[in-house]
Amino acid sequence: MKQIFSLLAAGAMAASLCSCASIVSQSDQTVSISTEPDNAWVIIKNRKGKIVHRAKSPTNVMLRKADGYFGGETYAVSIRKDGYSAKDMIIDSTPSGWYLFGNLAFGGLIGWFIIDPATGAMYKLEPETIETELTVSR
Repeated sequence: MKQIFSLLAAGAMAASLCSCASIVSQSDQTVSISTEPDNAWVIIKNRKGKIVHRAKSPTNVMLRKADGYFGGETYAVSIRKDGYSAKDMIIDSTPSGWYLFGNLAFGGLIGWFIIDPATGAMYKLEPETIETELTVSR
């Protein structure tokens, strides 16, 4: 009986040292961007205005989900193509379900307040996929 209690206690301690969002998620996330027609310039800037990605569509980009401790990142996406109207949109970070509810079962307080906020794994970027149709400018 003492051995079973020791195993359960060791398992509980191990679970408390990890955090749920960091187990199932990472600090970066891939976002896919496609346009109709293809070959439009896609420029992505972070909240500080720094260009973090510049490519022609379609493109996939790995973006950081956080900007510091408890600081979700926001990106401005600008899509341009000669002869077409420009499109601007936002990619924003929101707390993931794994962070909100997974830590109840697995991560506990250390997951909520230390590991997941420090790694950025507590966030997800939305939208994950941008598919947009450009309109001909007149």
